[in-house]
Amino acid sequence: MTSRLFRLLPVLFTFTLAFGSAFARSSSIPIVLDTVAIPAGNDTIRVQLLAGIPSGKPGSTGRLLVSVRARDSRGRTLAEFERVEPAPPDTLGDRVLAWTVPGKPGKLEARVRLKTLNDREDAGDADVQMNVPDFSKEPFLVSTPWLMTLRRDSTEVRYRNLPSHVLRSQGQDLLIRFILPQASGDCRVRVVLRRGSQQVSDSTFTQAMRGLDTLDVREDPRRLGGGQYKFQVTISNGNGAVKREGTFQVAIGGVDLLRDPVLVRTVLGYIASGEERLAIETAPEDSLSAVWDRFWKRRDPSPDTGSNEALDRFLDRVDQATNRFGGVVPGWRSDRGRILIQHGDPERTERVFDPSTRTDTEIWYYDQRNMSYVFQDAEGFGNYKLTGGQ
Repeated sequence: MTSRLFRLLPVLFTFTLAFGSAFARSSSIPIVLDTVAIPAGNDTIRVQLLAGIPSGKPGSTGRLLVSVRARDSRGRTLAEFERVEPAPPDTLGDRVLAWTVPGKPGKLEARVRLKTLNDREDAGDADVQMNVPDFSKEPFLVSTPWLMTLRRDSTEVRYRNLPSHVLRSQGQDLLIRFILPQASGDCRVRVVLRRGSQQVSDSTFTQAMRGLDTLDVREDPRRLGGGQYKFQVTISNGNGAVKREGTFQVAIGGVDLLRDPVLVRTVLGYIASGEERLAIETAPEDSLSAVWDRFWKRRDPSPDTGSNEALDRFLDRVDQATNRFGGVVPGWRSDRGRILIQHGDPERTERVFDPSTRTDTEIWYYDQRNMSYVFQDAEGFGNYKLTGGQ
């Protein structure tokens, strides 16, 4: 049964060289990192680490040096390895890498580092946390949700493997996938969506399961509108019911992308002047949309066109910070996320690991502006703090 289970996902097993010192120059590789906990029976849990690199970005083609480390809630190492990933055969689409590590019920923290093996030596890293369920206490086996996007091309829907919790409204659908290793017969599925405290939808359907099988829930972001969403999926059969929860974000430009007032005030505050920051902090929630519009209208470099390049660049940076630096705190709220949103990607980076203290140091250089920033991860789980710079 286990061998059949992992045919459903691209599984790569390697346990080789441990982490050492690492250096990188040039721009960082943008990584979309996600995890899926899969029960394999006999109290065995496998956690799939999925790293996506958007097409056209550094690291989307060519060979990569990959380092992976996973630990449990007590800091015990579950897996630590390094390997070389070959160049993908298809260089036109998004690149997805996958590795499997052992899991245990409770908190799991993982870090993935990627470095291109070419003259540019682009590099990037991402951290992720998840709570692995105690599957033995549930009536039947259901994996945690795996969030992906479906790309719509004309009338055809094409599968897109890139893991994502952020959806663009243009030509994308959300796919929430579950793996049920041992389910059989009819399963009743209830899907509840909420935005904030408001319930957006409550729907049910029935699906026939045939042993090892997948169950998919699909949502069209165009009908939802922009904002942060929570979903709860309840899967029931004759043995009982299992609940799974998660979040995703629908981005439809402007304030819709940043519906959360805390998020709006925080990320705008990174780049606002003192007077603007005061207006943002004191504005009532129902007027934040107008504050947002005025803020970006003043910064539009080409007001006669239909797009605002400054806003587009800012939203891209917020997305990158969210996807690359999430962990202990949301990526947009981390120190590295703040500097990325303020200044963009550094022109080069230097990364050093001190084996005596097991401390990671990362230095971002903005040579043209004669600026640099130093971040340190003293705990080893990607919670980088700004410790110096100008």
